[in-house]
Formats: sequence, structure tokens, C-alpha cells
Amino acid sequence: MMSEFRDFRQELRRRRVYRAATIYLVVAWGATEIVSFLLERLLFPGWVISLIAILFVVGFPVSMILAWHFDITTDGVQSTPPTSAKGALTIALSSLLLLGTTAGLFFLIYPDGTTPSTEGVVQDEFSPPERSIAVLPFADLSREGDQEYLASGLAETLLNQLAKLENIHVIARTSSFVFKDQNQSISTIGRRLNVGTVLQGSVQKQGGMIRVTTQLIDTTDESHVWSKTFDRPDEDIFGIQDEIASKVTSMLRSTLAGSAIMSSAERYTSNVNAYDLYLLGRHYWHQRTEDALLRSIELFKEATELDPDFALAHAAIADAYGVLPDYSGIEVEDISGPMEVALAKAFRLDADLAQAHASMGLLRLKEGRIEESDRSFERALLLAPGYAMAHLWYGQSLMHQSRYRDAIRALRTARRLDPLSSVVSSNLGNAYLWTGQFKEARGEYERSVELSPDSINGYWGLAALSRSVGNFDQSIRYQQKVVTLLPDSSLQLRELAWAYAGLGMDDQADRWLGRAEAADADNIYTVFGRKLYFLETGQTEAFVEYTQRNLERQPDNQYLIADAALAKMQAHDFAEAVRLYEKVELREVAFAEPLFDRWSFMYGYSHALALIKAYQMNGDLQKANNLLSDYDAFLGQYFEQGIALPNAFYFLACLNALRGLDDQAIEALQQAYDAGWRGYRLASNNPVLKSLEPDVRYQAILLKIESEVAEMRRRFLLSG
Repeated sequence: MMSEFRDFRQELRRRRVYRAATIYLVVAWGATEIVSFLLERLLFPGWVISLIAILFVVGFPVSMILAWHFDITTDGVQSTPPTSAKGALTIALSSLLLLGTTAGLFFLIYPDGTTPSTEGVVQDEFSPPERSIAVLPFADLSREGDQEYLASGLAETLLNQLAKLENIHVIARTSSFVFKDQNQSISTIGRRLNVGTVLQGSVQKQGGMIRVTTQLIDTTDESHVWSKTFDRPDEDIFGIQDEIASKVTSMLRSTLAGSAIMSSAERYTSNVNAYDLYLLGRHYWHQRTEDALLRSIELFKEATELDPDFALAHAAIADAYGVLPDYSGIEVEDISGPMEVALAKAFRLDADLAQAHASMGLLRLKEGRIEESDRSFERALLLAPGYAMAHLWYGQSLMHQSRYRDAIRALRTARRLDPLSSVVSSNLGNAYLWTGQFKEARGEYERSVELSPDSINGYWGLAALSRSVGNFDQSIRYQQKVVTLLPDSSLQLRELAWAYAGLGMDDQADRWLGRAEAADADNIYTVFGRKLYFLETGQTEAFVEYTQRNLERQPDNQYLIADAALAKMQAHDFAEAVRLYEKVELREVAFAEPLFDRWSFMYGYSHALALIKAYQMNGDLQKANNLLSDYDAFLGQYFEQGIALPNAFYFLACLNALRGLDDQAIEALQQAYDAGWRGYRLASNNPVLKSLEPDVRYQAILLKIESEVAEMRRRFLLSG
């Protein structure tokens, strides 16, 4: 037996089967890689690549049989003469080796035993909405590779046009463009975005000509619904857009169930150079950094100089200014004027431009003109129901109005339209956080981090969530990541300082606040942070001096007047506290302005409660009782909506203490503790709770929290 096996191996060598197998595998592997690359760039579906790979596998046993029987010599192809090595064993070994090698090659290519053509079709059911589409970023096939913005801009323009149809689900740009430069099958993309069709394409620009190749593909089986190549002069880019949009819409006509069909793409300019600048501006706008946003504004303005009637470019200027304060130290007051000018021009040119209405809604939201903001968002969504950004901004507006359930609905719609957007996930996380749905909030924040690891959105949310439930050590870890990403942001430096203060690490808190003040001492966020530091550490005298210095510089600033009143309240100068509080717009300070009582649910202080206490101590009981009733209604809206925030229970304890209901105050404080409240230092320095200090139950709660925070601090320091 062993001798026959040796003869068999020698026969394989003599017939050069080993050499043929090696050459075949090397050539097949290299050819497969090259063909896969070329076919993907040429937008062939995944099943074509799979078919070629299978053909190479099937060809292997054929090539081995030919190698056994024939040899290539200098005299040409010759039949290999037989030897004495014969018999059943030789035949059996040859067959087994051939079958085994072929099977091994197949499973090397497809280790799970299935080919991509069956993935997602046979393995499990996938039933996307019938009226759904994602427009993937078009590939830039230009020789210089410098037309990426044009390719992406063309795809985004088509996406925006399709989003205006009422009964069609169009995935937003943020999610569709996640798959740029990713080697994922159409069926996988369809599953992740939950769409039934995908439009993909490529752009190639050379000389004065442009070639655009497009394909509409069914994600369930990767079959082609429609495809076409356009070869036109580059100034006819608008005509190409018209034809693609019209054709794609007509392909979906049978599933639109009565929707209005778009006959052609809306054209906002006939100037190709202006359009080119607009697309390049949008390319920078989507990068969401201060430098990129400022560059986008320059490009949009250049586009309007070339074509003053380019409404979409005017609206884009407003869009860029509108998000700039979120990514820079620029204040809302600095962007209001330029936004107003740009939007006035856009509306004069096109009163029904959805992007302009949404941008106007964002401006009014930032200005605190909520009713006007809502009207603008509602108009934008009427004009473009699939505009994810409008749903997102509208959700933010609803949050400011404490319409939390409506906000969550709007943000969920934004997420459905833009499922892979880290910004949408983080905003939905904020809505869950402010409604006490902490598990859901954590899920959205973690999703945001997963989608965009280099963005602050998810980390900032996780830091705020951790702080809200008293996990100050975790809050520091997350906020450190945020500060690493935005090292010069006074807002983020302040947040890190506040986390350290919560953990009782006052020196660290003071150091980080110093860095925030060095970055921007007069920024409202920095002033807010120093105020919280003084409240947390009980440095009342320093607090009073700090607020007086601020008032000397800005004597009419409502924020600073209220802070000075709060400092006087902490110093038990009740008459001066009342005098200062009554200089400000009480409704703005106590109930409407987000930087005041709405933030108190995150940071643990309240101007309204401080003023009630000052009225009581100053003997003005009628005013105190009136304000008590108002604050009771304000606080009651949270509990009526089933919102169980830890700090809401803390403020309920304060409210009951002001009413002289000590038992109810202790009960509410215990509920706050059970929900995660750990603000024992703010409580111990709060004059509103002075009446509870002799109560052993009150003392026990604070001592328990102090012990827990001390242990948390010890573990944090040991962990390095």
C-alpha cells in the first residue's frame, strides 16, 4: 500500500500536476481580485463577482484532469505517456485528492458555505418597505480623482428631489453616505438601511465631457431594475439630473399608490460654475467643523455672486451659519443677521423652498422665538416630508417646549429617515435622557459613538447621563474623551470641571474651570460653570464677589443679574436678592429660558425656588405663595408626563420644604436618591432646605451619599 502511494505521488510530479495546481491557484486568485475591483468600480452587481469566483472553482478540477493527461513542451501540447503505476488505488487517490482540493478551495472563498448571491435572500426574510430608496454616493472615476464633490453632490441632489415625494421613504444623506468606499453587498446595505431599492452610480469627467452611469437595484435579490449611461457635455449636468430623477420616479410609479410623480428635477440655477461651487460648499458643510463651515460659507457666497438668483445657495448660506455656533465659539447674536439676509433672498426667489423654511426654523429656535420656529418647521415638512434635518431640528424645538413625547416622535422619524446618523441618535438620546428613560438614552448614545467614534455627540451624552444618575467617575471618563476631541471648547472644559466637582475633587474642578476661563472668560457657559462651582463648594463670599465683578462689566445682562441675586440669597441677604431678582424678567428666568430652570434638572439649582425663599424670609408671603403655585405647576408637568428625573424629585423636596411639609420633603428626597440623585453638596449648601437640617432622616440620606461618593472617588483615583 505504501509503495503504491509513493508511486502515486511520483506520478503527480512526473505529470507536473503540482506545478499546474500552483499556477492555477495563483492566477485564479489574482484574476479574481482584479476582476472584483474592476466590476465594483463599473457598478456590476454582487452576483456577477460571485459567478466568476464559482467558475474559477469549477475550473480547477478540469484543469487538473487536463494536467494529468497532457503536458506543454517545446513541441507543443503532448499527451503524457502512462507508466506502470496503475490500479484501483491510484484512481481512488486521484479522485479523492481532486474532490478534496476543490472543496477546500470553495470553502476558502466561502467559509460559511453560502455565496453572496444567496445572502439575505435564502437565509432569512427581508421585507423592506415597498416605497423606499437609498441614493448611495456616486463614485468618482475621473482620471485625476478630483471630482468627488461633484459625484457626491449629484447623488445628494437626486436624493433631495426624491425626498419631496409624500409617500416614498428616502434615506437621508448621512446614512446613505456611510457606505462610501465600503465593500458591502447591495443586500447588506438594503438591510442596514431597511430599503427596497438602491440607486448607485459613477461620474467621470474629462475635458468638456461628463459620463454618468446609474443603476437602480432591488436590494432583496440584487437584480437590476434600471440602468443607463449618459455621455454629455459637462454643461448638460442639469439635463442628466432631470432624466435620472424622472426615470427613477417612473420606475417606482407602480408602488407610489397615488403619490405625485416628479416629472423632472427642480433646477435652481443654469450656471454650471455656480452649481459646481454649491456642490463643493455642501461637501464642506457636511464635515461639521468650524473651518469647514466657514469655507462652505465662502463657496456658497461665490455661487450666489455667479448667479444671484440661485435660491438654494442663499438657503445654504443660512444653513451653514445656523449650525456654526454648535461647532465653534461663535454666538447666536453673531449669525442672526447674516442668516436673515440670506433667507430673505432665498424666499424672494422661491417662497416654497423647504430648505429655507427649515433654516428659518433653526434661526428662530436659537433666538428663542419658539412659535415662529414651529411654523417654519411645519411648513418645511409640508413641502418636503422626507427632509430628515427638518425633523431633527423640529424635535429640538419641541424639547425646548417640554413637549417631550412629540419631540421623541419627531426624532424617531428623523432616525427612520437617517438611521446611521450619529447626530440624530445623540439627539434622540437627549430626549430619552430628559424624560428619565435612561436605558434608552444610553442605547442611543452608544449607537452614536459606534457610528461616529471621532464625534463628541455620543460621548457628551454618556457623560451627561452618568452625571445625572450620580456616576461622577464615569462622567469624567466620557467627558475627558470629549475634551480630547474639542480641547479649546469652554463649554466642554466647564462640563469636565463640573464632573470633578461632583466627585469632590475641587482642585481639579478649579483647574479645568481656569482653562475654560482662559479660553473665553465672558462666555455664558464659562460663567455658568464658575457659578456651579461656587454653589457646589459652598464658597458664598467668593460667589458674591464674582457676580459683582460680572455685573460691573455688563450691568444690564439678565443672566448676570439673576446670578448676583442667587449669590445674595446664598449669603442670606434676602432683601437684596429680591431687589435684584425683580429687575429681571421673572418668567424668562424662572420658567422659559433653557439656561435657567430647565437646566436645573441637570445641574441642581433653581432661581425660582431661591426667589420663593427670599420672599418668605423678607416677609412677602403673598408673592411667595403665588410663585409657589407657579412653580408647582411648572414642576407638575414633568410628573404628569410620567417623567421621573432624579433632580425632579430633589426639587419636589425643595418645594415641600418651602411649604413646611417636612415629611413629604424627606419622602421626595428619598425618591430622588432611589432614582440616582447624588447632589448632596448642593443640598447641604442650599438655604431652601435649611429647615430639614435637624431631621435625622435628612442627615442620614446626605451621609449615605457622601460615603458612596467618597468610595467612588477612591476607586477613581486608584484606577489612575
